Amino acid sequence: MSEHLPNPERPTQNDSYPIDINRVNAQQGVKWLQQAFKLFTSQIKSWLVIVSFLFILLLIPGINQIIGLLLPIPIAGIMLGCSQITAKSPLSFDHLFCALKTHTKPLIYLCAIYGALSLIITFLTYMLMQFLGYDIINVLPDNLSGMSTNEMMQWIASAEGTEVTRVYLLTFLIYLVLLLPVMMAYWFAPPLIVLNNCSPINALKLSYRACKINLIPFTIYGLVGMLYILLTFSLISIISAIIPLLAIPLVLFFFLSVFAISIASIYTSYIQIFSTSNQMDEEEKKYPGSMIA
Repeated sequence: MSEHLPNPERPTQNDSYPIDINRVNAQQGVKWLQQAFKLFTSQIKSWLVIVSFLFILLLIPGINQIIGLLLPIPIAGIMLGCSQITAKSPLSFDHLFCALKTHTKPLIYLCAIYGALSLIITFLTYMLMQFLGYDIINVLPDNLSGMSTNEMMQWIASAEGTEVTRVYLLTFLIYLVLLLPVMMAYWFAPPLIVLNNCSPINALKLSYRACKINLIPFTIYGLVGMLYILLTFSLISIISAIIPLLAIPLVLFFFLSVFAISIASIYTSYIQIFSTSNQMDEEEKKYPGSMIA
């Protein structure tokens, strides 16, 4: 089911053994989502409290940028919580900040590195668009903020608005392409730091290599995840049209559950890609039927 690949990188705080990377089958991308869904439903109240708190912070202007930069810290804590979930040790709100007690400096360094890389990618995107002849800063009309909703829709439908929309879509696609290697390096970095005592640099290297080696299952993971979101949101739209009072609660629950399952899938993919068979057996004892090799 998987191929075990030795890795030359060793964690700086625990260098007594190498961290191996497993190459898993394409179908494991689907199983990561299934396992994440089981983790979510096994502690649904705790997950909803945690992601609701993060979701609210991410909606507050000004604070959302800071939270987005510091997101590795709560994710690392949640990874610790996932590794400790048992009947006696459920996931709790305290897990959001517990990683700061044990891995303060590595997590802060990771946040700083991610912030610096994000700024570099933003700058490179801007320069590339400038090279292509697009000034994305001054492309919007000066009176856009004073337009009514109808006027804005008319402007978007106009030739000028269509061209501006095309420019911003191109900018977004370029940004995503440049950001992809960073996200590959970032995906497993929090659990590698708190669960394997890796340094931030080694964690980023290991994460990137793991994602690169398992590119096909990650592609399947992304495609199935998007299909799930589209189908679920379509179903919610139908139910909301029939029963309008359920629209807001269903949409809110949908976004929170997707957020929670996405975070849980970091742990389920980490377990399969970085764990030995003995460690996966231990996970199977904690989550019967969920950790499928």
